[in-house]
Amino acid sequence: MFNHNVKTKDYVIRRELRTVTGEKFSRQDIIRTQRELSQLSSFHPNTHHPGIVPNTDDGTVDITWGLEEKSSDQLELSAGFGGGIGLTGTLGVTFNNFSIYNIFNKKSWDPLPSGDGQKLSLRGQSNGKQFRSYNFSFTEPRLGGKKRNSFTIG
Repeated sequence: MFNHNVKTKDYVIRRELRTVTGEKFSRQDIIRTQRELSQLSSFHPNTHHPGIVPNTDDGTVDITWGLEEKSSDQLELSAGFGGGIGLTGTLGVTFNNFSIYNIFNKKSWDPLPSGDGQKLSLRGQSNGKQFRSYNFSFTEPRLGGKKRNSFTIG
């Protein structure tokens, strides 16, 4: 069970869990889950502590993950002057919890579609008429399901 996840979809969190329903309790699985949830960078690091409630009647354990989301998007602005070419500027933006699946769903735009754990990055650099560079990249961290088959296009 998860608490406090508003943007990130449940299946994105579930694919990082090593504590599976019906499996034996394992401290190693809990520690590994904490580490993998922190690698998502969508949640505050101090909220990865599980709430473990043992049920002595049937020998099971209930685990609740209270995850507090944080913004992990990035904005890059830089400028420089020199080298006989004058002023150089860079503008870049990275969205770390993007959702390309909801790109055509207008209800999911707040301000951009998010929650699937994908990464979208746009960057432009120029010094006027002599040099211009535009970069775009999109990363799907789990292409094809649960295995870590990352796919990036740029």
